[in-house]
Amino acid sequence: MILDPKAQLEIANSVSQYHDIILKDINSIVRLVDSEGKVYTSALSKWEKNDIIFAAPIERCDFVIFPLPIDLEICFITKQTVFVANIHVTTRQPVNGKLLYKGYLTCPLVKKQQRAHYRLTTLFHVKYHLILREDQRVDNEQLLNLNEGTTVNISAGGMCLLTKYQLQSKDCVEIIFQFLDHEFNIQGEVLEQGERNTTGNYTHRIRFINLDARKENLLSKLIFEKQRLLVKSNNQPLFKK
Repeated sequence: MILDPKAQLEIANSVSQYHDIILKDINSIVRLVDSEGKVYTSALSKWEKNDIIFAAPIERCDFVIFPLPIDLEICFITKQTVFVANIHVTTRQPVNGKLLYKGYLTCPLVKKQQRAHYRLTTLFHVKYHLILREDQRVDNEQLLNLNEGTTVNISAGGMCLLTKYQLQSKDCVEIIFQFLDHEFNIQGEVLEQGERNTTGNYTHRIRFINLDARKENLLSKLIFEKQRLLVKSNNQPLFKK
């Protein structure tokens, strides 16, 4: 793909403006979106001017193999901000048991949103049960018992929760989980009716409610500690020049 001089200049200006901001956030992560809207989580390995090297996403315990060349949307997610651009991926290379992709930006980075809380992608088990409102009736009484679920991401403001049973919008739940040796018991509100995924489970967006400042600060601190551990364990080697 050949970029005209004007496009190259606009991209270079955006990189100059945002490059250091993104790299200074040691907790930043990379999200990739393909043409069908499928989202992948990756990690930045190297970034020089317009050229970007990133780690192959992992899916079902194996590297994701993109057909090359491929155009993807790339999102750099920092503590409070999301930066979005498009990347033309041209090569991949295995290095010391890792798989790295290399590409270049094809449009300027755009600052998309401010985030109140940093969201960490991580899997762990939780227990939950429905808290009935005074006027609420429930069709599935199993929800009143303590059930098991899985969190796929978490922030100090909420989480994405996978469950066997479907929850409804505005349902209130109590969620019990252990995170970095700290036990949490938090109430949450379901933001949307659970959507069934390919595994047969339901995906729910949960907003934490009635969370006191001490507990919120502790959870936020642990989330960043967990992210630092993940970055350290997944440190990627670079392509050789």
